[in-house]
Amino acid sequence: MVITQTMDGDRLIIAPAGSIDTVSTPEFQQAVITGLQKNDKLSIDLKDVTYVSSAGLRAFLLGQRSADAKKADFEILNANEMVMEVFNLSGFNKLLKIK
Repeated sequence: MVITQTMDGDRLIIAPAGSIDTVSTPEFQQAVITGLQKNDKLSIDLKDVTYVSSAGLRAFLLGQRSADAKKADFEILNANEMVMEVFNLSGFNKLLKIK
C-alpha cells in the first residue's frame, strides 16, 4: 500500500492506494492517528482504494473515535461502489461522514 499525504489549507488529506486489509491496516491506522494528533481536519480520500477488510474498518472506527474525542473533523471522500458496499453492510455509513 502507498499512502500519500497532502495539505489543502488547514485540512490534511490522506490518500491510500490499494487494499486496506490485515497487512496494510497498521500503516494506514498509524497515518490516521498521527494525522489527527497534528490536525483538526482530516480527510481520507479513497479514490484509489479497491478493498477494505474488517481490520481496515477498525482503523476507520479508531480514526472516528479519535476525531470525536478531540472534536476534529474527520471525513471520507471518493469511496467507490465496492468500498461503499462494505461501509453500508457493516453500518459504518452511519458512523462515518462520507462524501
